[in-house]
Formats: sequence, structure tokens, C-alpha cells
Amino acid sequence: MVEPEKTELVTVPATHKNMSEQVMIKPAYTTWKKGRGPIEKLDDSTGEIMCLVEVPAEYKTVSQSILDQPAFTQTKTTPAQYKTIKKRVLVSAAKVMKEVVPAEYKTVMVNKLLTPARENKITIPAEYGSVEERTLVSEADLQ
Repeated sequence: MVEPEKTELVTVPATHKNMSEQVMIKPAYTTWKKGRGPIEKLDDSTGEIMCLVEVPAEYKTVSQSILDQPAFTQTKTTPAQYKTIKKRVLVSAAKVMKEVVPAEYKTVMVNKLLTPARENKITIPAEYGSVEERTLVSEADLQ
């Protein structure tokens, strides 16, 4: 085993999503407004021409962030790591075995000293001979 199994806690953050919805600010209502011609109703008390008008409801778009998934922790396990190692193992203990090896013979030529070295003195007679030699008697000169 090179590295043991590891277990660690991992926090996964929360996720949100944006949601838009229309919210009514004012509901629809009807009101009387001054009219512009003879078709619209005439108010008997004031003599004005009045028209009943429907005012539509007012809406506003509201955008808000809603929690989609809350944050949570998760256990993350990393498996142990293994490595194969080659190993020399003793199979059997060392032992001594005797093996008989036959002797080998071979003929070898050897020079042996039969008589030790010695000195013989021989007298060689002197030899004499005549040798002619020239010597300078006087210097050469011009006359």
C-alpha cells in the first residue's frame, strides 16, 4: 500500500434560481370621468356629461431569488493506492555440497639445470703490428 484510503467531507454549496412573478399593485376599478360628446351620459345634478370608465389593474413584475437546493455536505472516499514491488525471497537455506573432482595430469616440458654456470679463463696472446705514423716537423712556408 502506497497511500491509505482517505475519507473527507466536501461541502456542496446551495443553488438558487431566479423567479419572476407579477404582483397587483392596484386592482381594476370603474370611475366616472368627464365625457366629450352627446352619446355619453349626462349628469342631471351638474349638467355635465359623464362617462363610466373601467381602469385596468396595475401590475408590477417582481424578481426574486428562491432557494432551489440547500447546501449539504457529502462524504468523499478516495480508495487506497497500491503498488506492486518485486522482492527476492529465500527459497532454501545455503548448504555445502561436496563434489569429488578427479585430478588431471598433463605432461609439461621443463628445462632443468644439470650443471651450474662456471667461468673458463683462456689466455689470448697479444698481437703486434707495425703502424706507420707521420708527424709535422716544420710548418710550411712560401719561399
